[in-house]
Amino acid sequence: MARFIGRRLIQGIVTVFGVVTVAFFLVRLSGNPAALLLGPEASPADIDKLSETLGFSAPLPVQYVTFLAALFQGDLGLSLRQNLPALDLVMQRLPATLELALSSFVLGIVLAFLVVLALQLAASSRLRSAVLWLASARQAVPSFWLGIILVIVFAVELGMLPALGNNSPQSIILPAITIATLELALYIRLLDTGFGEQHKQDYVRTAYAKGQRRSMVILKHMLPNALLPVITVAGLNLGALLGGTVVVELVFNWPGVGQLLISSISQRDYAVVQAAILVIALFFVIVNFGVDLLYGVLDPRVRLR
Repeated sequence: MARFIGRRLIQGIVTVFGVVTVAFFLVRLSGNPAALLLGPEASPADIDKLSETLGFSAPLPVQYVTFLAALFQGDLGLSLRQNLPALDLVMQRLPATLELALSSFVLGIVLAFLVVLALQLAASSRLRSAVLWLASARQAVPSFWLGIILVIVFAVELGMLPALGNNSPQSIILPAITIATLELALYIRLLDTGFGEQHKQDYVRTAYAKGQRRSMVILKHMLPNALLPVITVAGLNLGALLGGTVVVELVFNWPGVGQLLISSISQRDYAVVQAAILVIALFFVIVNFGVDLLYGVLDPRVRLR
């Protein structure tokens, strides 16, 4: 167990370090932020002077070493636009993104769980085909398009729900539904495939041969095994949701990390971009570490060594 945790911690550190390193060099390919800050009328001399002041005139390797030294001290620099600590700006937006991501995740996986259980207990091939068709149709619809349709219908036409921002408890409903329906479609297909594989196993036939009820076989025997692949994908999905809510945050003007990241990229606010990517990478690594531990607990065949 100790070796497993140590190995996963090392892998997580290497992953975060790699992501931050790639982000550092990629954001600098977009050009000099001093030119954007000063505007198109600035002279080359003014741009060079500001670049030197901000530290962007030094060679990239020197900038990188300086960045790492500051990172190990917990300093991710100041926002070029707001002159505030970049990490503080990201952490201010993080609760909104976590609220949206976790709400969507829980709603999607709980609904998928209930839908697939109902399909298994009903044993209707027509109903199963209809549900799987709807799931496939939802996966084919872009989230931004569905979000716009929901805003037009429920906010503009019916006036039932807020369209933009996070100004009331009802504000999360439309963006959460937009993301949760995509999650729902994915988990329905995974759970349905998992149950389909379990139906072929010998222990299921043995349970039926002993006279056990269908509901008991499904809930007691098949469900725990069908959940295993879903847990792995759900963990990856939850980690990805933190950075994957970007489009939905833009559509609904949700004040989260994704919206901050996009605006910072367009403004070449390097410090904020790097801070946001670091937070997303850390969250992804932590979630996947937890999933690995949970998988080992649920499946005795997995040895945590």
